[in-house]
Amino acid sequence: MDFRAENRSIKIGARADRAVERVRSGEGAVLLFSSGHFLRFLAACWLGLKPQSAQYFLLGTASLSTLTYEHDRRNR
Repeated sequence: MDFRAENRSIKIGARADRAVERVRSGEGAVLLFSSGHFLRFLAACWLGLKPQSAQYFLLGTASLSTLTYEHDRRNR
């Protein structure tokens, strides 16, 4: 991965981390709309993976995806 792509991944990963923090700090269900590109980063951050791991997820725009906890348990 070249420097610009690496830097872009870090910035998008930071935005995804902030989104995950906001979702986890609230109560109840949350609905997010975004591009498939950003949603891959969101999934990686949700799972505690590095932003570069986003490349392994396929989450499309105009599709439904669910991020949740097993047995509704939050591990903070």
